[in-house]
Amino acid sequence: MNAVRILSTAATVPAMAEDSDKQRLRDEHNTRSATRDGVSRALMAAALVVSGALFATTGAQAQEQVQAEVETQVLPGESPELLAAAVSKVDGPIKRSEVMSRAMYWVNKDVPYSMYKTYRDPQGRRYRTDCSGFVAMAFHLSWSPNTVSLPTYVKRISWSSLRKGDIVGTLGSGTGGANGHVVIFNGWANKAHTKFHTLEQRGGVGATKHVRAVNYRVGSHVAKPYRYKKVK
Repeated sequence: MNAVRILSTAATVPAMAEDSDKQRLRDEHNTRSATRDGVSRALMAAALVVSGALFATTGAQAQEQVQAEVETQVLPGESPELLAAAVSKVDGPIKRSEVMSRAMYWVNKDVPYSMYKTYRDPQGRRYRTDCSGFVAMAFHLSWSPNTVSLPTYVKRISWSSLRKGDIVGTLGSGTGGANGHVVIFNGWANKAHTKFHTLEQRGGVGATKHVRAVNYRVGSHVAKPYRYKKVK
């Protein structure tokens, strides 16, 4: 009887040891799995944070790009050169080439003349569609001064100093309404420099190219040459 118990006990001890080893291996495996899962979750969370930041940055950049494209898009009938030239800021310095390109935008659109209505520039800002509003649009001003207030933005120059993008007009006191007129100089029309090409907003005609004589008159006022103070 005792011998049987001893043999039974002897057989049980290896089995218990084997069970203990298996349990230890299972515990180690579970620990490693939990660690891997924890690391994976941490890495996934970090990746989500990074991707979120990248998405936010990319989204902001995309929004800026869309905004830039909206601000400088080529409208129907608009020349590609105009888009490249539209680089000035409102009321900021502006190149002569851009002044001419902006003026041609209205000429190409055949914008009708009016002292009371407005029309957009290439970026959507609206200007009065008379002669001084046309000049204000070409200069990329923030509003449409009239011939009385336009001298604030320009300075007198000599006829011999005229270059494309300068203006010629009857400006100052007493030139309001139909008593004043201003045009953009677009080069000399003859060798004697007694006539010159213009871009202008003409009553009854609209935005157009024209030829005028030096010292043309509007009533008792004689036209003089001027240069925008911020033209480059």
